[in-house]
Amino acid sequence: LQKITGTITKVDMKSPGEKVKKGETVFAIIQNGKRLQVKSPVTGIVREQNGKLLTNASLINKEPFAEGWVYLVEPTNWMEEFAGFMTGQKYREWIRYEFVRLKDFLAVVLKTKSEHAVVLQDGGELQEGVLQDFGPEVWEDFQSGFLRN
Repeated sequence: LQKITGTITKVDMKSPGEKVKKGETVFAIIQNGKRLQVKSPVTGIVREQNGKLLTNASLINKEPFAEGWVYLVEPTNWMEEFAGFMTGQKYREWIRYEFVRLKDFLAVVLKTKSEHAVVLQDGGELQEGVLQDFGPEVWEDFQSGFLRN
């Protein structure tokens, strides 16, 4: 997500102690007023938030697995919810399908920029920050098409 949005300018986060519910918005990333809501994969309690993101949201782009982490969440229904997670081959197949859907979505959105659409249809790599120059309506379409429960 952080690769296709471009530089994140703000992150709206819950505070430590707040409860989160699987499938509900757990945080939002914002880029110059455009917003994507990220859903929680688990039900639990926010034990820690990365306060660095409040003053330097672009850490989520630069170091998502180090300084750009968002939360430490203590799951409250782990065994039941984990049983519903996709793992192994099923996950690999799903993620491949999602990348095809994403390329198709971008090909439609980028149809006015034919060099991008042709590259995507030929199996090319996704351009980093590809959503960056699009308005909120494209971000909303991406939200409803890809970041649903």
